[in-house]
Amino acid sequence: MGPGFLERALHRLISLLQFALLACLLICAGYQSHYIFFKALYFRIREIGVHGNQALSQREIVRLSGLELGDLFFKYNYAKVKERILSNPRVEDARVVVKSPNAIEIQIKERSPSFRLVNGRESYEVDHFGRILGTQQTVKRLPTVSGANPQKGAGGLQLESTQKALLALWVPILEKSPLKDYASINISSPYRVEVRWKDWLVYLADPTLFDRNVELMARALQEATDRAKVVNVIDLRFSNLVLKLSDASAAPAGDPPADGEDDGSPRPAASPEAREGVAAR
Repeated sequence: MGPGFLERALHRLISLLQFALLACLLICAGYQSHYIFFKALYFRIREIGVHGNQALSQREIVRLSGLELGDLFFKYNYAKVKERILSNPRVEDARVVVKSPNAIEIQIKERSPSFRLVNGRESYEVDHFGRILGTQQTVKRLPTVSGANPQKGAGGLQLESTQKALLALWVPILEKSPLKDYASINISSPYRVEVRWKDWLVYLADPTLFDRNVELMARALQEATDRAKVVNVIDLRFSNLVLKLSDASAAPAGDPPADGEDDGSPRPAASPEAREGVAAR
């Protein structure tokens, strides 16, 4: 065993000690990193704020988001968080803002209900595009939509496309007209949309004739009042304004025509007396 052997053995020992020291340093660094990123409170969510909500509660929005207090803020894909919030039909738009590793802010914009849809024992709020928002009653007085056939789709309960189109067509027109305070709208047929307005049943079909016929309607209603006649039906579907009249003592105003009765459709008349239900062009 010569001097060369001892020198090599000492060199190997020093190398082993250096390796052991480096391994200890790496273990300590790994532990510190684990503590900083997975244990330290600075990187954990301690506050979730919600702004812009009205019908939906803060708890419901946080539940939709999937965020949980105490979780690490970088655990979540915030684009997916936004998608989950938007899955609720009441939410029109949403933003998820990471204000700090401790604080997340959710900003939402809700859709406004325009109607109440009664389907069996359930009552739903519906926006003017025909989206069914849910059963929660957020507005006390809303027009009623009837004649609809809600169906279950990928996004939940929905109206048929033709019925949604009818609402999207007529609601803006009605809201800018004297009929804006209507009580209900029946969309079972595009050829006779029935609107309950005050004490009258109004039939609609052609938007291009609406403004002109509404102008005629005001004069015709005044004439009917002057003649002590009760108006039951106002038909705005044709180029002629059609009113269904009865004597004030014959029937209460506002009663819709029963099955088999005259629905107010225009027909030939031999004299002005026979044309009592028609306001001429």
